[in-house]
Amino acid sequence: MLVSAEFRSRDLSSEKENPCLSSTMGDYSSIKIPWKCWFGNELFNLTFPPNWDVKNISMNDAKPISDEEIRTKILNPSSSQRLKELVKGKSKPVIVIDDLHRPTESYRIIPIILKEMTDAGIETEQIDILVSLGAHRPMSREDLEKKIGKDMVNTLKVYNHNPYENLKLIGKSSLGEPLYLNRFLVESDMKIIIGSVIPHPYAGFGGGAKLILPGLAGIDTIEQNHKLAYAGKSGTIGIVEGNEGRDEMENTAKMVGIDFSVNTVSNSKGQTAGIFTGGLTESYCEAVKYAQEVYATNVPYNLDVGVFNAFPKDNGVVQSFSALNVWSTHNENKQVVKPGGTIVICSSSPDGVGYHGLTDKGMRLHIRRDKHGSFKHILSNRKIIFFSPTLIRKDIQDFLPETTLLCRKWSLVVEELKKTYSTKIEVGVFPSGPLQIDKHVF
Repeated sequence: MLVSAEFRSRDLSSEKENPCLSSTMGDYSSIKIPWKCWFGNELFNLTFPPNWDVKNISMNDAKPISDEEIRTKILNPSSSQRLKELVKGKSKPVIVIDDLHRPTESYRIIPIILKEMTDAGIETEQIDILVSLGAHRPMSREDLEKKIGKDMVNTLKVYNHNPYENLKLIGKSSLGEPLYLNRFLVESDMKIIIGSVIPHPYAGFGGGAKLILPGLAGIDTIEQNHKLAYAGKSGTIGIVEGNEGRDEMENTAKMVGIDFSVNTVSNSKGQTAGIFTGGLTESYCEAVKYAQEVYATNVPYNLDVGVFNAFPKDNGVVQSFSALNVWSTHNENKQVVKPGGTIVICSSSPDGVGYHGLTDKGMRLHIRRDKHGSFKHILSNRKIIFFSPTLIRKDIQDFLPETTLLCRKWSLVVEELKKTYSTKIEVGVFPSGPLQIDKHVF
């Protein structure tokens, strides 16, 4: 099922499964959160005791745009020539896409781009898709059918990036580090990128140049790009100006030469709410400005309990920590959950623990998240509960403190909270944590 499909309401807290719901549902307050991005797109019902003060803390949000609006934006870029003109005379074009860890609806975009290219005289046999994976796992055919559509899988050749092979040195980055990039990208004479502008702990926002670095870089280059952030010395969620790590990405993309850029902004259900096309930097800046409006959230501080849902990055453990993006500042006076409070991370994790070739245990930058520069200020001095119906305790032990609790039923989360909080408590639910940013940080 594609991410834009109508969401199905599924109450995973049925009386049979949930002993704390022995009385009627009227005795409980509930909040529905989006669930299983790319793997079902359901609405998951979280229930709470009626005497708790539970708030649904959502972002500003936006309605999804139509296919015709997407087509109009692609055919009329704001900061470059029309794609049909740019591609004339080219012989080795590539289209760069992201993977299922991002909500980008590439299946709605690529057919329009393909028609522009074939109208300009390019044969489909000349056009390749290059998946910007960084150190993520390769995409299967089933993954690709979700991402770009079955027709495109049957039309275009798709290459998964490999950070260990098929690399070419193009020089040094703005930080003086060797830049090894995917050879197919470097040797292409027409480079098109498609990505989502969603919050990121050290890049400010993803998408744009991030599809090139680290997305299509060699593992040594990816490692160097991540080191400052892992030490907590680079980047702020939602901010791209003055961001050293982001500047390195932009400069690298300019070195390799991006001819046409497509940047999407998502709504709370992972659907396309905005699209910005044209030049690399210009279209990206337009998308960032809109993203800051759509994702802005009126975040309260010093909650007793914060429930952070990982949708639309909820398909595996590592990406699920993006649920904490809404905790957008290190400012001690703007702590979403009070010291001594409880953090609940919710993740459907249909892909299980997932895979990351840089940060998994045994990999060169593995570190527990409570010791990671982007998360340690959040995860320290607070109780942590990880809620996922699909995981076992060992799946989270490599990434979180030993004291972290894993609950496979939402009823068990509620029962655990009852042990700590016997009286009325203040709970904040962030339904799309990876997209949400604290509006007070701007």
